Amino acid sequence: MLRVESGEITGIVPGIILNELLHRLMIAETISSGHAGNVQDALKVLKEHPAIIKDLSIAWNIFDTLPKMGFEILEEDRGISSLTYYFSRELSLMAKDAAIVSSAHKHKISHLITNDQDFHRVPWLTCWQP
Repeated sequence: MLRVESGEITGIVPGIILNELLHRLMIAETISSGHAGNVQDALKVLKEHPAIIKDLSIAWNIFDTLPKMGFEILEEDRGISSLTYYFSRELSLMAKDAAIVSSAHKHKISHLITNDQDFHRVPWLTCWQP
């Protein structure tokens, strides 16, 4: 992150990753604020009391901070669904991972920061662990 902030490298966050991050942060904050005791309860609480979502701060702060740090948010493109299907089947990837690979392929991204070992099956990606 420091290299992105300094402008040394370009940081790109695919929209699918940002959505997953925000989803998990919303659940975690709902639990940590005492509204729920576990993930299932948090999902139920957020569905039944959507006004809680407006009062969350961690998820929104992260979303607001990423562009300020120099990260570009990569929106979904046309054709990603077909690529996702192809990469999922060809490389035995789960759908969400295949969508990430599809975005990387479409935008000629060859480096990925991840702790997910499944991405090592992608021959043209260099994986970096945080």
